[in-house]
Formats: sequence, C-alpha cells, structure tokens
Amino acid sequence: MKLRNYLKKLDAEGRARLAEEAGIKPIYLTQIAGGAEPSPLLSARLQRITGGVVTVYELRPSDALEIWPLASA
Repeated sequence: MKLRNYLKKLDAEGRARLAEEAGIKPIYLTQIAGGAEPSPLLSARLQRITGGVVTVYELRPSDALEIWPLASA
C-alpha cells in the first residue's frame, strides 16, 4: 500500500503518532507520502511500524531490490 493511502486511513493523531514512532516530524511524513524518498533505515522503520502494509519497495522503488536483495518485492 502506498504511504499516502495508509495515511488517509489515519486521523491527525494517528499520523502524529506514526511520525513520532518513526522519529521524524509529521511534515516530513507528509513529504514522503508525496514522493520524497526516505533513507533506507527510515524505509525499513516505516515498514516495521506499519506492520508491513507499507513496504520498502513502495517507499524506495528505484533501489529497494539493491538494498534488500533477499527479500521479495
């Protein structure tokens, strides 16, 4: 699932909690949902926090297979 769609399912408080748990500001979370590419570490963190609903492959489609070659897309 795209991060943008995941965020649409959350209220403002839920988005703020997600950003806090990820260690980023809510505005940066919004920027990522709009297409900004997060670091590999943050991508993996967001995948874990969302329970795998948002994947590293959706967050970093340009190089995810190079960074995580053993995982399936």
